[in-house]
Amino acid sequence: MYALPLGTALFAGRYEITAHCGKDGYGYIYKAVDINTGEEVDVHEFFPGDYCRRAPQSGAMTIVRAHAQAAQELYRSFSGMVASRKSSGDSSLLHAFKDNGTAYYVTAASAPGQVRTAKSAPAAATVDAAAKEKSKDQCRKERTMIASYRYAILWYRIIIGLLAAIVLLLIYLHYLTPSPRVSAAHVPDVPAVAAPADSLAMGQLP
Repeated sequence: MYALPLGTALFAGRYEITAHCGKDGYGYIYKAVDINTGEEVDVHEFFPGDYCRRAPQSGAMTIVRAHAQAAQELYRSFSGMVASRKSSGDSSLLHAFKDNGTAYYVTAASAPGQVRTAKSAPAAATVDAAAKEKSKDQCRKERTMIASYRYAILWYRIIIGLLAAIVLLLIYLHYLTPSPRVSAAHVPDVPAVAAPADSLAMGQLP
């Protein structure tokens, strides 16, 4: 059992727990005495037992890391409920405060057996299911992003491969094409030049 022991003082000693009244969808409900006025009040503690633990000596609440998301969802609902009661002018809501690593709100004392509970509190299973569904949606989005990334990488590799193949083909064709050569048939004939006649040839001397 994780309920605070009788005699525990909350909010700098203002509220002293005198009895355990049970639980609602958010946590424990206690009977307490307001030391400042001497009046009896109901103290409601946010303590989702499935998601948290309590330090045995200090009474402080700690959230189990594996259930942090579900606990946060439930706390947002708890805070919203308290804020809604404040804004609506609910006269039974006397005080709201934080202590022991969690949150509390105080209401006017109800008759024995008729403690006002937060009827609008969502069931823990509902909150847990919502958190799991949200986690599944996130996983689906991440898988879609990874698949898109892999698809883009595949197309990138295909395009690079095609470009490389085209370049290699062009180089190959370039080396296969014969370069033009000058054949002997196309070399123009060089006209022969006759040696000049020797005017002093033998037999022509005077």
